[in-house]
Amino acid sequence: MNAMNTMNAQDTMNAQATGRTQAASRTRSGRSGRSTANPRLGHTTHPRRTRPTRPTRLAALLTTLTALIAGPVALGASVAPASAVTGPAVTDTSYGYTAQLVIGDHDRGCSAVLVDPQWLLTAASCFADDPAVSLDVPAGKPALATTATIGRSDLTTAAGAVREVTELIPRTDRDVVLARLNRAVTNVTPIALSGTAATAGEELKFAGYGRTQTEWAPLNLHTGTLSVDSAAATTAAVTGEDGVAACAGDTGGPVVRTVDGVDQLVALTSQSYQGGCFGIDATVTSTGGIDARVDDLASWVDTAVTTARPLANQGTGRCLAVPGGSTENAAALIQWTCTTGKEQQWHLEKVAGGNNDRYLVRNENSGKCLAMPSASVADGTQAIQWPCSGNAEQVWIHDSIDRLRNLNSDKCLAVPNSSTTIGTKVIQWPCSTNNDQKWTW
Repeated sequence: MNAMNTMNAQDTMNAQATGRTQAASRTRSGRSGRSTANPRLGHTTHPRRTRPTRPTRLAALLTTLTALIAGPVALGASVAPASAVTGPAVTDTSYGYTAQLVIGDHDRGCSAVLVDPQWLLTAASCFADDPAVSLDVPAGKPALATTATIGRSDLTTAAGAVREVTELIPRTDRDVVLARLNRAVTNVTPIALSGTAATAGEELKFAGYGRTQTEWAPLNLHTGTLSVDSAAATTAAVTGEDGVAACAGDTGGPVVRTVDGVDQLVALTSQSYQGGCFGIDATVTSTGGIDARVDDLASWVDTAVTTARPLANQGTGRCLAVPGGSTENAAALIQWTCTTGKEQQWHLEKVAGGNNDRYLVRNENSGKCLAMPSASVADGTQAIQWPCSGNAEQVWIHDSIDRLRNLNSDKCLAVPNSSTTIGTKVIQWPCSTNNDQKWTW
């Protein structure tokens, strides 16, 4: 992070792919302008820092980056020192909710932020085919395999967690997308969304894993301070302070406000002029950019996070179901060929306690919860549905290897003997690492 590490890499890669140069680039503090009269969203998905970029690609990227910045300079937006100050590296867990994204075979790199144990918010531009043309991103599985590292301010350590992104839910009105992880992160606390928009003159902090002034692929999370110039319906124009700017790789990173010692998510880094960032022409000095507002998205995030989905057994490939779509109390649960029927759709509703890993599992059709009858602790007891109460026999711990462990019995939800037969009862059994006890939601 020189300050702005987000849009450059993406824009660069897109410019290479399309054979056209773009002036806008996504960075940590904001977004770059184009070579037109108005700034344009640019995406800086950074080539992955964890492995060297091929010399030919590096040369091409640097050439493109230079071309990208020519426009903003012409706009007369350069107001910061010619040599930007690198934002400080994070040495503790204060920004632990920040995530690094590696998209494809190190094709792109972005930043993101944990807003729920199993969900990230990041920039849609990280996944768009060509952000200079459109920010449209198809909902569903990412086109390229995407790995998220969360809560690891020093990427050389084993802190935090590593997850795969399995689903994208994009906004259509701004540079924002929700990314679902293959399983919950239980050792990092998500950040809450602010309900208050950024205001002109306000100072905010931003964080990201993008370039710095001197490093193409830093191994540490960096932060910086920005001031808000103005706010629109879905964006905020910002300027990095003390020469700090968002750089390639910072796109999608959090922009936060601290209230009574607690961080609140206000926006995401979207585009930046990248003044002072590694590989940017020294004549480019602007640290300005555009951030994507998220302060008004709490209800949208909550709806997406709590949407019902199937629970598929990893050993059998079949789904947890209420037979015949029954709404009766004590209906015994089975596995069945996966369909889109509501009797196979389950809401994972977080409850207090543990490590952000405790849930009620509520059926979409009946509204009743996955339970162990009469709080049984016996091996082989068949699971049932029962009116939701929150009692321990209805609370399930979704652990780090995708098991559902009952809080009362300390046993795991399983399909006996890994049977693939439809209609096989679903039971509780002493926990093991067998796939018939692992469930994908």
